[in-house]
Amino acid sequence: MSTASLLPLRQPLRFVAGFRHAAKGYCQVHSHPDLEIVYHVRGTGHTELLDGRQFSFTPRSVIIYGPGVPHDQTIVTRGEDACIHIALPPEHARLAGDCLSVPPVHDAYLLNELMLLSNIRSWKDPADEACLNHRVTALLLRLIQLASVQDRREGASPAETYAERAREIIHENFKSIGRIESVAQQIDVSYDYLRHVYKRRFGVNIKRALMQARIEEAKKLLVHSPLPQKAIAEMCGFANERYFSTSFRNLAGMTAGEYRTAARGKT
Repeated sequence: MSTASLLPLRQPLRFVAGFRHAAKGYCQVHSHPDLEIVYHVRGTGHTELLDGRQFSFTPRSVIIYGPGVPHDQTIVTRGEDACIHIALPPEHARLAGDCLSVPPVHDAYLLNELMLLSNIRSWKDPADEACLNHRVTALLLRLIQLASVQDRREGASPAETYAERAREIIHENFKSIGRIESVAQQIDVSYDYLRHVYKRRFGVNIKRALMQARIEEAKKLLVHSPLPQKAIAEMCGFANERYFSTSFRNLAGMTAGEYRTAARGKT
């Protein structure tokens, strides 16, 4: 994998266009004058550069091609690609290297941005353009960051990698996770195995980790919003207010109301 750079940007990058298309068979060698983000919505396969390097992809994974980098694409199982083109200034022409492979994306915000931006081909006024430029810049930098995290994991054991990925899924999706076993399903390991390696890696039970993530979000809402506890419970993924109240007291050592009063008294 080519080295990516997170150098400070003096101004937002420029959004060029987005498009989506069905993906099947073989796409011959080609290149684009702009950086291209290819989000593989569905389908599996690989891409190959002229120097022989290959990058495999699966559903929800992303491959980023630098400006002018020739590549092909072979689809093993038919799918769909969502593509976004971004113009880079000369000093950042290799912001993402020549080709950068990003692991499957699970962050709901990133998934939404990838789909929305890939559907935009034109805009009405400069304000819309400025907004799009900021959005694609944030999107690209976040994808580069995800790829960098994957790079650091290459020397980790499989157990550590599974535990790290589970923690990411919990922190990104704690509001929508129904059963904690679904986290193991996303990683494609057994729940008993994941529960064991997670506790060994982080020193906390994975169920408790999910609850802690929800309670931390609830604390922020209690302090910085006027929302009633019932609404906060729903926003943080609790089935009902009673379960929220019991869980909050167990983890925080006080009721949600007491926490709100105490925290606001300090501000």
